[in-house]
Amino acid sequence: MNYQEIFRQALDQIKSKWELPTTGFLAGGAISNVVWGILKGKEAPINDLDIYHLSELKKFVSTREMKEKQHFTKNEKWVYEDYTGLSVGYQQKGYYMIEKVSVNGIFNNIEYKSSTEDKSIIIESFDINCCQLGYDIDKDEFVWTKDFETFLETGELRLTNLTSPAHSALRLVKKKNDLGATLPEIELDIIAYAMKNIRFIDTQKFRFKERYAKMYERYESELKSRFKLVRDKDVEEYLRNNLGVNDFIWTLETPTNLTLDIKRGDLPGVMLSKDFLFYVREIWGKVDYERIWCRLHPIMDSYMPIKDYLDIELDEEKFDRLRKLVAHAPNTTKNLKGLTVSKQLEIFDMILGKFPDDPFVAISILEHYTLKDHDLNDEMELLLMELTIRKNILEDTKDKVYHILGIETWRKKIGIENIDSL
Repeated sequence: MNYQEIFRQALDQIKSKWELPTTGFLAGGAISNVVWGILKGKEAPINDLDIYHLSELKKFVSTREMKEKQHFTKNEKWVYEDYTGLSVGYQQKGYYMIEKVSVNGIFNNIEYKSSTEDKSIIIESFDINCCQLGYDIDKDEFVWTKDFETFLETGELRLTNLTSPAHSALRLVKKKNDLGATLPEIELDIIAYAMKNIRFIDTQKFRFKERYAKMYERYESELKSRFKLVRDKDVEEYLRNNLGVNDFIWTLETPTNLTLDIKRGDLPGVMLSKDFLFYVREIWGKVDYERIWCRLHPIMDSYMPIKDYLDIELDEEKFDRLRKLVAHAPNTTKNLKGLTVSKQLEIFDMILGKFPDDPFVAISILEHYTLKDHDLNDEMELLLMELTIRKNILEDTKDKVYHILGIETWRKKIGIENIDSL
C-alpha cells in the first residue's frame, strides 16, 4: 500500500472543500477519516478540522500547571539499579499541553505548549489507531504511526493508550459506526478491566460531561453489557462548593464479572497503559510468552510484536544468559531494549569479545555507556572507555561476573579454585 499517495489524495479532497491555513498541523479524525473513505470508496464524515499551532517551546513545566490543562505526556519504562538490585520505573520523554482552543468555522485552532517541535507527540496522544495521522502544513509532510498502518491494513479499531478509558470506550463504538470498521470485543473488555482494577501512570481522566453522556445514550445498546452510565455526585458537589462550577459529571461503572481474568500480580513491569495493551494482546494466556515476559520485560519493547522480538529460537541457554544479565546488571538494558533477541545476544557477545580476559570491564561498559554513541572498533576510543571504567569502578563488589557468567567461568578467569572458601 502506497501510504503517501493515499494521504495526498485525502489532503487534496480536503483542500478542494476548504482553504487550509498557511501554517500549523492538521491532525486527527478529519484527514484519517478521508483516507479510510478513499480505501472503502465511500464518503467520509468530517465534523471539523483540528489545526494545532505550537505557541511555546518549553522543555519543562510544573506538575501543577500540567494538571490544570488538557495534556499528554510521553512516558517510557525506565530500568535502573538501586541498592535492592533491579528496579523498574518510568520517565517522561516529552509532553504537550493545550493552552487555548478557538473556533473559526470548520476549523478548531488549537494552541499548545510542548517540550518538542516533533509533531509525532500529538499523533501518539490519540487513543485509537484509526486517528493517528497528521499533516504538517509548514513542511508539507505527513506524520503517522505504525498503529495507523495496521488499521488501514486490517480495518480493526484498536486502543493505543488508556489515558482516558471512559472516553475511549464511547469513542470506539462511535468510530465503529461512523467508519463501518471492525471493533474486536477485547478492546472494550480491556477498558472494562482497566477501569475496574488498575490506574496506570499515564491514565488521566475517568469522568466526562454532557457531550459524552449523550454519546453513551446513543450507543447504549452496544455498551450496556460492560458499562453503566452514572453521575458522580461527589465530584459535582466538590466543583460546586470549591470552584463555583455547576455541571453534571458522569463516569462509567463496570460489572463485577469481567471477561479478562488477569490478577494484578500477573503483570510484572506493567506501569504504563501501552505496556498493558501489549501484555493482553501478545502475552496473556500464552504460557511460554508469560515466562519470557516475567524475566525479560525490562528489555522487551511494547512497540515490537513478540514474534518479531523472538527472531531466533530462545532456548534455555540463551534465555538464561539474558535473564541473568538483566537481573544482575540492570543498567545494561538501555543498550538492549528495542532490539530483537538475536541482536541483544549479539551485543552481549560482542562486548565480551572485546575484553576476553576481563568480563567485568565488558559488563561495566555495557552498563555505563550508550554503545550507539561510540565506535567500539576504534581501538583508542575503546581504550579510553576501558580506562575510565578502571578508574571509577575498582572492583566487582556485587559479583556480577559470577552471577551472570557462572562460577566455572569466573574461576577460570581469575584463577580461583575454591570460591566457596572466600
